[in-house]
Parts: sequence; structure tokens; C-alpha cells
Amino acid sequence: MKLKLKTYDGAHFVCAENGGRELVANRTEAHQWETFKIIGPNGKIDGSAVRNGDKISFQTYDGTHFVCAENGGGQELIANRTEAHQWETFTVQFVSASAVPMPTMRIIHISDPHFTDSSRTLDAGYIIDSQNSKLRSSVLSNYLINNKSHLRASKVVITGDLTDSGDKRDYLIAKAFVDKLKNNGFEVYSIPGNHDYCIESNLCAEATRLARKDSADNKGRRDRFIKFITGYAEYPPILLISTVGD
Repeated sequence: MKLKLKTYDGAHFVCAENGGRELVANRTEAHQWETFKIIGPNGKIDGSAVRNGDKISFQTYDGTHFVCAENGGGQELIANRTEAHQWETFTVQFVSASAVPMPTMRIIHISDPHFTDSSRTLDAGYIIDSQNSKLRSSVLSNYLINNKSHLRASKVVITGDLTDSGDKRDYLIAKAFVDKLKNNGFEVYSIPGNHDYCIESNLCAEATRLARKDSADNKGRRDRFIKFITGYAEYPPILLISTVGD
């Protein structure tokens, strides 16, 4: 998390020059020398919300120096330490309750991957197949895993359709995708779509799938979503609301 320190009247920014000297509040604009990184609590630098009473350290923009209160205070602040210990640690104290920042949550949202084991199927004008599905699963999961710290998010919400047909072999591709994310520290929450629950497709594509379509009915496909994706003992009930016009 990065921040800039301003005087009470908002006229000047605190500057650390290029590090190695006292901090001075004499700048009317903020650039790199007037930008600090918050380290803490517990070494976190991922943008976690700082709370009242947290112990934090301030690091210069280039990551080379920490701000130090010599002897624990009573002197000027100086940015000349390469490690943070007690003299380089400060306690957060908010001026008022209104100053407490609201915690933030970053969510990765994925929708309609339509994973399929079919040799070819068509949905909404797009041709997809098993090779395409496995490739997309690999590329997307690897991207999220390799960029997790940059994305600063560990919660993934997938709003169906995870599968294209609800067939078991479609679900196995979807399960592998979800399991890979979970095994790499992501929390995954999934909501089924109509393709996950129902036996459906268009007539053009259906002809290529008849030979391998399994016999599970719609309930069986809903059970698969629980078994392969969510792991719930029982899927939450669905409330249907109908409205009557005037």
C-alpha cells in the first residue's frame, strides 16, 4: 500500500529526498520522493486495510530505506535504515471514528466458461470443443495463479454455466479447473447456470453428442454440481417468485 503524507493544512507534502536524510515537509506537489510504502501489519504490503492500533513501518518509494524515529522518538524523523525494527515501527491512531477506512474486498468474477468434452458443440454462435475447453481452463487458471499477488484477490466467483451440457465428462473438466484454483490458495464460490442443470443444446450440435451423452436427468445433473463443484451436503433451496400485473 502506498501513501503520501501531507501537513494538516494540506499545503505541503513530506519528502524523503532520495533517502538517507531527515524528512522535511516542504513540497507542494507529490512525486516519488514524497511517496511511501506502508509495510505492515506483519509485513503485509498487499493493500490490506490498516486498522487503528496496527504497527506499521514506512518505506521510501524505491524500497531502499525505512523511516526511523531515533531512540524511539524525541528527534527528527530520518529515512536512513535498511531494515525495520522498533525505532522504525509506528502505531496507527485514527483521529476519529470517521477516519477509519472501510475494509475492501476484491473479487475475481468468471462467467460462462462452458467447459465441454464434446468433439464439437455450438452455443450462442460460438463453436467450442474439448480441446478448446481444456486450453481455456489451463490458460485462465495459470493466469490467475501467476498473477495472484498483482490482482490482490483470492476469492473467485464463477456464475454458471461452468459446463456446456451438465454431462459427467464436462463436469470433470470444470472440477479440474476449480480444484486447481483451490489448491493454489483461492476461495472458489460457484453458482450453477441452466447448462449445468439441464439437458439442452441446439439440434445442429446435438447430433455430434448423441453417441456419448449420458443418461442423467436434470436432477442428476444438479447433484453433479454439488458433488464436483461446491461440495455442499445439500444445495440451498431455490425460491421462485411470480408477479401478477395490474
